[in-house]
Amino acid sequence: YAANPLSPLQLRVFPERTDVMRFGALYSGFIETADFEKRLFAMERRDGTFHVDWEAFTGWGEIPWAELPEKRPTEPVKLRAHVRLDDYYNFAYADTAKWGCFRIGPISGEQVLYGYVPRKSAVFTTLRDRCRSSPLVLAVIKVRYAEGSKTADQVEITDFVCAGWVEDAGDAT
Repeated sequence: YAANPLSPLQLRVFPERTDVMRFGALYSGFIETADFEKRLFAMERRDGTFHVDWEAFTGWGEIPWAELPEKRPTEPVKLRAHVRLDDYYNFAYADTAKWGCFRIGPISGEQVLYGYVPRKSAVFTTLRDRCRSSPLVLAVIKVRYAEGSKTADQVEITDFVCAGWVEDAGDAT
């Protein structure tokens, strides 16, 4: 966390009480920053004070998105991602009968990876069904590069950790 400290944000819009959703002890909604960026927040009230879920707010993952293509981890790493169905099949993932394809990206939306999942897996079914009910899904997933991968923008999605970016929120989308 020390490598990615939060700095104060200037807010343009903070949601009205009626626009904040509650999931157990967690409260969630969207803020708008001074530069018109909409950001999801989740917070918990403890000891009379609200605490923001930093990992969800920043889109934190076990490795920064920008480092994925250069490091190409072959062991699964946890990411917070925007996920949507896609149809880009190429190289090691050209077999459309074997693989399902998802476009995944970070909070900024600037970087795009293609995540592949075996079609006969529970992970594929879960992601496909969520993406069919919503054009863009927020999820915590685990990804890895195949051994000897020659492409920087293709990864395997090995796990679906949870819907949304707050792991303790249960099944919130």
